[in-house]
Amino acid sequence: MNAEKTAEQMERKWLGDTYRYCRKCFSGTYLSSHDETHHLRVWYFVKTLLSEYHKRIHELSRDHIEGILLAAMLHDTGMSQTFDIAHGRASRRLAETFFLSRSSPPALADDILAAVEKHDDKSYSDVISTETDEGIILSVLSLADDLDAVGATGVFRYYEIYLLRGFEVCEMATAILPNLDRRYESVAMKLASLPNLLTGIEQRYLTTRRFFEDLRTGNPCALQILDTFETSIRKPGIKPEQALPEILKKGGDPCVSRFFRIMQRELSPPVY
Repeated sequence: MNAEKTAEQMERKWLGDTYRYCRKCFSGTYLSSHDETHHLRVWYFVKTLLSEYHKRIHELSRDHIEGILLAAMLHDTGMSQTFDIAHGRASRRLAETFFLSRSSPPALADDILAAVEKHDDKSYSDVISTETDEGIILSVLSLADDLDAVGATGVFRYYEIYLLRGFEVCEMATAILPNLDRRYESVAMKLASLPNLLTGIEQRYLTTRRFFEDLRTGNPCALQILDTFETSIRKPGIKPEQALPEILKKGGDPCVSRFFRIMQRELSPPVY
């Protein structure tokens, strides 16, 4: 089986409908770090990994690829209802509603729903088994989700959700850095056999880590970046990719401009 061609076939079957459904879920909730664009980026990361994962880590069937796409596009829909860490059950309910709206469910519907429900466990205390269909879907979903949590985009994701969970800015670095490190350790373990892929991911991880280290020490550049998040993205209630051209046009501190240029590059994959 050609994993890339199968992914393209599944996109034609599911991507438009899931994207629209995800956008509908978030229509009454502003959460630009985790809305339909986040779900699409997670699928984008899946696609960049799929061929090598299929060849070197675990063979994937057509049903697995269908299941991974659906899980990627539905996994955080529950965050339109709750900002809690344990949002998987809410996402599962919304995924079930989506499946019920279709004339027939996907082949691995139960496994997809289980993966969606369990994806929010970021303790990494247990290694996900790939001996089951559910485990394969969850393993790839968690990997791709973690890839969207690093880089400049990852900084914004962490900032927005921790802010909404009640953290003060002065508390964020201490809370976020251990989570970030666990995420990267999990990614590095899963991609140990794919060092070429891991190198680029490591650079994004280091971008995120350096930012929160700077925030912990009160670095003025880090504080200016957070202020820009608030004044140019969150308060106007627009998506980062829409705000970035205007942010960069204003210029200002080279450190701040450099950060947002990195963020713009990360958000450049096409939106379907």
